[in-house]
Amino acid sequence: PARSLTFTPGVTCAPPSVGIKIPPAIQYIEQGQKTPFLRKVYIVQENEHFLMNSKTREILEKMYDMKAAEFMDPRAWDMPMLEKDEDVSIAFFMLRSNNHAWVVENEKSMKLAGVVERTDLLRAMLPPDSLSYAYGSVKLHRKNIMLKEGAKVKDIMTAKLIEASPNDTVKDIMLRMKKYDLERLPVVDANGVLTGEVTLKSIIIHFTRLIRE
Repeated sequence: PARSLTFTPGVTCAPPSVGIKIPPAIQYIEQGQKTPFLRKVYIVQENEHFLMNSKTREILEKMYDMKAAEFMDPRAWDMPMLEKDEDVSIAFFMLRSNNHAWVVENEKSMKLAGVVERTDLLRAMLPPDSLSYAYGSVKLHRKNIMLKEGAKVKDIMTAKLIEASPNDTVKDIMLRMKKYDLERLPVVDANGVLTGEVTLKSIIIHFTRLIRE
């Protein structure tokens, strides 16, 4: 038998699996605590128009043809960003609150040079004798700041990036993300200037907004 679940104002009902419609705008309570199951029920019922159907599939197919420029974050000046010749310590402080920071030649040119992620900081902090064992390549010794005094951001950054252009479609970008197991791409113009970024999160947000319209 299904467990009874009590919700405000004290009416007892069974979970939706037994076919009982639960009102959407109610704060569900079981023994005084919200449960993951009930939170999911609330989300689904509050967004019934949001469930996958022919309309949402049509919206998704139209979104495939949208350009990166239409939904990317254009605030390049507001993105986590480092200059390649800055002291590497700045990267450590910046990535305390960011997962990544794009690296540019300098703030004036804004030409993309690479990216620093937290995994780059891990390699930078590892004991030197562990690098070849942990990562299978002695080349990574060059990224280990324990071996170099006065290390710069360029010494630990990843230089070879998968990029997007403002004219790339959402479909192309998502396929690129899947192929290279990425959740964000820098958007650069024909001159290699960083103009924004596209994230998987921004794609998801845009998709859900289109459905709600």
